[in-house]
Amino acid sequence: MAKAAPKTQKTKASVTEFIGAVESDARRKDAKAVDKMLRAATGEKPAMWGPSIVGYGQYQTPTGPWPRIGFPCAKPIWCFMC
Repeated sequence: MAKAAPKTQKTKASVTEFIGAVESDARRKDAKAVDKMLRAATGEKPAMWGPSIVGYGQYQTPTGPWPRIGFPCAKPIWCFMC
């Protein structure tokens, strides 16, 4: 049986536009700070994964590619690492 591809896929959407469109000034400011921090920590350029995750780097799993570290612009902003 073939495995289904992950629903969250890397897209060509603009990270800058995504962060710029965050409605809350405080969340937008936080997202810019997290983006700057993760760019410096990883040495990677960010990419959008699905409609709401900013991811850095990539690794391969049996189900497909995933970002090594990323964050959604949710309340509160949190990071995940793989």
